[in-house]
Amino acid sequence: ILRDVYGNRVRPLNGVVAEGVPGHQADPCGEKCRYDPARAMALVAETFGNRPVPEVRIDYDEDPTQEAVAQAIAEDLRAANIPVALRPHSFTEYVRFAASGQQEFFRLAWIGAYASPDAFLGPLFYSGKPDNVTGYASNDFDALVRAAREEPDKAKAEYVYQVAEKLIMNDLPVVPIAQYETHTLVSSRVRDLTMSAFGTFDASRVKLTK
Repeated sequence: ILRDVYGNRVRPLNGVVAEGVPGHQADPCGEKCRYDPARAMALVAETFGNRPVPEVRIDYDEDPTQEAVAQAIAEDLRAANIPVALRPHSFTEYVRFAASGQQEFFRLAWIGAYASPDAFLGPLFYSGKPDNVTGYASNDFDALVRAAREEPDKAKAEYVYQVAEKLIMNDLPVVPIAQYETHTLVSSRVRDLTMSAFGTFDASRVKLTK
């Protein structure tokens, strides 16, 4: 998907917290996110035996890129002997549908509002939050997020968030695919410009030389 659909314009991502955010960890998903078609086929056979494998419905908004992503996912699932149906939606319909509770396998993009793991973990996976569209609920995860928020030591808080992210990736309500990149062109006259992980900067610190 990264190479063929996005043309390597995005970065691989194996977790929920974006690279560049304090507390980001390189591979919180580990073995569960490894590409292993043979293992996938074996798990399907082990789970269903001689019974028919249920069809997986992939929902996506009607956009050439997102259709290509859905097609690539469908090909991988079919290679593991999982039947697939693609269900396109208009963008307006998809926004409503993705939060309806009727979705099965669907695309979700997210931008953190601030440079903290909490901006990714809390809204998307804390029980009962409106943006928790997967319906994920875990008392252990919620307790970790609360503990991280209450921890005054930044390094300790980031570690607790990392434990929480690994819990998410072990339960796997989400399969990470990619992180978008922001490219910035800066004049040689600009001084003290520091870009955040989200493509923003503190304008009050920026200086221009003559």
